[in-house]
Amino acid sequence: MIVVGAGPAGLAVASTLAERYTVLVVDARPPRSDALGESKVGRVHKSWFCPHDCLYDNPDLIDCRKPHGIRRYLIRTFSGASKGATDRFDLAWEPRQFAHAEPGDRYPYLDEYKLIEHWERKLVAGTHGSRFLRGRLYQNHRTVPGGVVVRFRPTPDKNGTAAGRPEPASAPAGAEELSESYRCRLLLDASGHDSDIRKVYPDEQAHLYWWSVFGALVEHPEGDIGQPPGKGSEMAVGDYMLWQTFADTNADPDTPLHEGRPVFEYEVLDERTSFPLILYLRPEQVSMEVAKAEFLRILYEEEGNAAFRDTTVQEFKFGHYPSGRRFPELRPGPRRLHSATPDCGPPPAAGEPASSSRTTPPTAAASPHSSTRTASTRRPCAVCRRGTTNPPSS
Repeated sequence: MIVVGAGPAGLAVASTLAERYTVLVVDARPPRSDALGESKVGRVHKSWFCPHDCLYDNPDLIDCRKPHGIRRYLIRTFSGASKGATDRFDLAWEPRQFAHAEPGDRYPYLDEYKLIEHWERKLVAGTHGSRFLRGRLYQNHRTVPGGVVVRFRPTPDKNGTAAGRPEPASAPAGAEELSESYRCRLLLDASGHDSDIRKVYPDEQAHLYWWSVFGALVEHPEGDIGQPPGKGSEMAVGDYMLWQTFADTNADPDTPLHEGRPVFEYEVLDERTSFPLILYLRPEQVSMEVAKAEFLRILYEEEGNAAFRDTTVQEFKFGHYPSGRRFPELRPGPRRLHSATPDCGPPPAAGEPASSSRTTPPTAAASPHSSTRTASTRRPCAVCRRGTTNPPSS
């Protein structure tokens, strides 16, 4: 099998498939050696928490856990019960699932860099010869009897020159190397929202709504964050602001969410760090430049965000995520594997490995996973590969 993209979605799926199959993970980023001879973890533009049972049913993931987790959900809107006041919320409640666990351990935060490294190590530690091929861009693919032939080209460097070939390595069984081409039984696309593979199947992106997300890990001055959760405007470790809006976000205060009003969220990760972000839901993707400017304005200039006024940005996080179709309809044709990371939650797996390999045609490319943000939505969890229900939301 070939997985294109060594981001969170690709690694979550590939490391699971590698338990039973031979997987070649191809990524555009050039190789950088570490103790494993594989790539060091690059910048991760995602951040996650996960349900209690998903983590503790997988003991090898315990080291990826951060010290804290979600303790309180909050909602504040400019037109709601709080009327934009900074000393109260429209709604505030504790997580009700996993009541047997301590409040801060019901939805623990994960260290995204440790999780990526865990998936990388799991992939190469398997017994089926799975490996990485770094510094390669997808070029095209064609169907052949019994599989797919995929062609790659070297990733250009910053000067526009093709990067050199990676160190020689024997092609794994099931992926026949033909110069810069590889033959496999299944091609899985996990190369992101602007995937060249997905562009071969234009119907897959027709009539989609998109979440455009921009945020940052920020550091707060000492003493700004309390523990355990307090009341009113006190920002506390474990707070998760699910939904916050401001009266001046749009020129017309009646602009609905689906026409572009951004929503502000934040998670308080520890006594000095939080993860604020904004989300747009639109039929088109908002450019990251536009989203960044609006995020920084809301973070530092919005009257209702005094708690973030003196923060320092440590690392930006951003991405685009499909939310659903405007005109859903069932279309005949080959089934596709889904592989994309949702916003603010664990990345979904592509399904159980055995059934994926038997029921998906070899020509199938992965299409975006349509993640929604409602309380009733169930989605596969990358940590335990079971369906889980999202935390309560509005």
